[in-house]
Amino acid sequence: MALVYAPGYGLSIRFFAPILGLYKLHKSLKIQYFRHLSIKKYRFWLFFRFGIFCNFVNYFSHTDWKKICCMLQYSCYKFQISHKLLLQINDRKTIFLYKTGFIFHKSQKKDDQTMQIYAPDYYKKFTCIADKCSLTCCQEWKIAVDDDTYDRWRTVKPPADMQLQHSALSEYTYDRDGQHIITLNDHQKCPFLQKNRLCRLVLTHGDSILSETCTMFPREKHDFSSHAEASLMPGCPAVLDLWQTEPHIQFPDITSLLPSDDSEALLFQIRDYILQRIQNTDSSLALALMECFYLLSELPEQHQLSEVLLKDYFSTETLAQLSDAIQQMEFSLEDMLYECNELLQDLAVNYEKEGLYTRFLTPLLTLAAEISEGTCDYDLTDSWKSFHVELEKYEPLLRAFLANEMYSDLLLPEGNLDSMLIHMQWIGMEYASIRYGLFLSWLNRGQTPLAYETVRETIAILTRMTGYEDDDIYEYLENSFESLYWEWGYFAMILADIK
Repeated sequence: MALVYAPGYGLSIRFFAPILGLYKLHKSLKIQYFRHLSIKKYRFWLFFRFGIFCNFVNYFSHTDWKKICCMLQYSCYKFQISHKLLLQINDRKTIFLYKTGFIFHKSQKKDDQTMQIYAPDYYKKFTCIADKCSLTCCQEWKIAVDDDTYDRWRTVKPPADMQLQHSALSEYTYDRDGQHIITLNDHQKCPFLQKNRLCRLVLTHGDSILSETCTMFPREKHDFSSHAEASLMPGCPAVLDLWQTEPHIQFPDITSLLPSDDSEALLFQIRDYILQRIQNTDSSLALALMECFYLLSELPEQHQLSEVLLKDYFSTETLAQLSDAIQQMEFSLEDMLYECNELLQDLAVNYEKEGLYTRFLTPLLTLAAEISEGTCDYDLTDSWKSFHVELEKYEPLLRAFLANEMYSDLLLPEGNLDSMLIHMQWIGMEYASIRYGLFLSWLNRGQTPLAYETVRETIAILTRMTGYEDDDIYEYLENSFESLYWEWGYFAMILADIK
C-alpha cells in the first residue's frame, strides 16, 4: 500500500492500485456480525477488513510538552485546550497590528532580536459580541486562572451583587492538578456572569482584573524558533461569523519568510501545500483531506525531505492521479455512518457524565443510541443523501474552518512529521464528528432546511469538546484504537464523501 517515490518519474497511478484492491475486499464482509464487539475491537476489525494489520509503533515521548507548558506558565486554559498555547500578555498596550493585518509586534525579545507574530487576514477584524453571544465562553468548561491573577485576586473583594459571597475573588476557584480553576455555579456558568451575559468583574474592576485566559480567548499563539503565529479559535461563535461573512481566508506565507537554512522550513512548506489543497474549491473537503492524509502518512518513510521531493509529492500531476484513484473507490455509507455514530458518542461520554452541554448533546445522543441499537425510525441512507444537499450550502464556511485548523493546529512548536500526522488524524475526526453531529441535528429538526445557527452552534461546541491538550490527544487515540497511527483506509472511511 506504500506510495513509492521514484526519482525522475514522479508518482505513477500504478502505485495507487493496491488501494483499489483493498476496497474490493471489504464488500464481501458482513460487518453487522461484528457489531456486538466492543468499540475498540470493532475498530480493529475495521482496520483488518481493509487489508491492514495494525501494528503498535514506538513514538517519541511527549513529556517535553509538559515541561514547556510549565516553564511558560501555559499549563491551564479556559476549556481544556492547553495544547493551543495562548499568548501571555502583561501589558496589552505594547501589542498592535500593522496595517497589513499579518504582522504585529510584541515587545519581547528572543536572542536579542524582536520576535514577529504572523496572523491571518481576519485576525484584526475580531470583536467580542459580549452579551449578544448565543454561546458565551463563560459557561460549561474549565476557566483557568493564572498564578499572577490568582495572587491579585487574594486581596480583591468580590462585587457586592454576588449571590454567593466570599471574602476574596480567589475563593471562587479550586485547585486541580496544580491549576486554579473557577468554580462554576449549579447552571455550569461562571459565578461572575450576570443574567445579561456581562461580566461582573469587568463592570466592577475593569478589564485588568481578568485572567490571561479570559483576556485572550478566542486568540491563540504558538512560538516557533524563528517567529510566532497567532490565530482565532472556532469555539467562539463570533469567529465563525467572520468566516461565514468572508470565508476565503488569506494566511501569511511563512515559508517565504523563513531563512533557507531554517530546520523548520520544510515542515512549514508541507503545511502550505496542505493549506493550498484544502482551500482549492475544485476538490471536495473530504477528498482533499483524504489526499493530504495519504501523502503526509507517506512522508515519514522517506529518508530525507527536500524541496524537490515535496514539490513532486504535491505536484498537480501527482494530486490528479491520487484524486482519480480515490474517486474510483467504493465507500460504504452504512459503515461511515455507524463509525461516526460511535465516534460522536465516545467524544461526548465525559461531557454527558459531567452534565455539560446537555441542551445540545442530549437530543443528539438519544438519537445516536437509537441508531446503535437499531431502533431508529429513519432510513439513514436516503436521509444522508438529502442532508448532503443541505450541507453543501455551508461548504465555504466549513472550508474556512478546516483551513484555519490546518494553519493553527497541524504544526506546533517542536513538531515533526509524526506529530503532524497525529494532528491531521485529530482534525479529520473533528470534522467527521461535526458533519455527523449536524446530520443528527437535522434529523431531530424534522429534516427542515439546515439553519446557520445550528451549524454555528455545532461547530463551536464540538470544537470545544475536542480541544484536547496534546498529551490527552495521544492518550485518547491510544485508548480508543489499536494503533496510535491510523491507516489511510480508516481515515477515508469516516470522511467518505458519499452523496
